[in-house]
Amino acid sequence: MSRGEKFAGGSCGFMGTCGGAYSVGTVISIVKKTNPLHDIERSEIMNLVAETLSEIAKYPRRCCKRSSYMAIQKAVKYLRNTGFDKIPYSDKIKCQWSSINKMCLGIKCPYFNKERWA
Repeated sequence: MSRGEKFAGGSCGFMGTCGGAYSVGTVISIVKKTNPLHDIERSEIMNLVAETLSEIAKYPRRCCKRSSYMAIQKAVKYLRNTGFDKIPYSDKIKCQWSSINKMCLGIKCPYFNKERWA
């Protein structure tokens, strides 16, 4: 938790990066026990964070839930492909916040939940 607490809310607009992407790097580095002196692992994690950020950036409107869903899926896929294959994965995530979030992209969001839309 202490690593994640260092990241400021609103960083997507104020610093050009997203807490969701940042958290992918945090989780993977903890699970794989990497540090700044692990050259190959460090590069792999940085590339994974960059890929996650690129995916999040495809959607212009801010949505922390969508970013989190994308980040979790990216991290789980990576871990499953690197020996942690017992971690459950689903590509059928449906957002429970669609009807509450006034900025929701609706059908343009891959996690849009039509059933909950009011």
